[in-house]
Amino acid sequence: DGEVESLNSINHFQKLKRINISDEPIVNLNFEDNPDLEWVLSYSEITEHIDVTNNPNLKLLWCTSNILNSLDISNNPLLEDLNIGSDIITDINLMDNINIKKLQLGASQLTSLDLTNNILLERLIVISTQLTSLDLSYNQQLYHLVIGGNELLTELDVSTLTNLYDLNCSENNIESLDLSLNQNLSTVKLLFNNLNYLNIKNGNNEEISNIETRFNPNLLCIEVDNEVDPQPFDYSIDSQTEFSEDCSAPLPTPNPL
Repeated sequence: DGEVESLNSINHFQKLKRINISDEPIVNLNFEDNPDLEWVLSYSEITEHIDVTNNPNLKLLWCTSNILNSLDISNNPLLEDLNIGSDIITDINLMDNINIKKLQLGASQLTSLDLTNNILLERLIVISTQLTSLDLSYNQQLYHLVIGGNELLTELDVSTLTNLYDLNCSENNIESLDLSLNQNLSTVKLLFNNLNYLNIKNGNNEEISNIETRFNPNLLCIEVDNEVDPQPFDYSIDSQTEFSEDCSAPLPTPNPL
């Protein structure tokens, strides 16, 4: 334990295991002389480059405020927790990071994300990217999923995520979502999308605590276990949206006032 007064002297701390950085903007952050490093938490703006290629024991890397255009984490096989924010980075390679359990990306220019090898992933947050698709079929351990502010994302398949507990997919352009196979759901937030179909008929609606689907003007029907009010969960929906056990059937005409 101790305090490094200046990053200029960090090369003298070869046994350094954890570092928390909160300082003025940094151009380059290089940890090549700190091979035992396990945790890096940086709340400073990194304007060009961070080098963790000589840190094979790294388990946590948070760089939440930066304008990195690339990130090489191919030599960090033990990495479990990655949190990256960047306005420039367009791609991130996670193929060698098979132990990642927590991943948070706020990368406004990110156009692709391959999670094929990240089968231990439990928590995923993807905010404000340029993604048009996201394959989660290999991430069956996911229980916490936040996909928000991705305006080009129109579809999402979560049918293989049987452990999914918290789902927040607000402020995208998702048109259809089937949650009928997600029997462990507790919270569902789908505000500000373009939904015209939503199925939460999972046989376990009594375990759901809250559903929010407001600001989906095309969503007329939500398929549920039992359409009779009151629903077992709290909900916030648009005025035109109804609950039904079969959304393929015509909705009943409301009684005139």
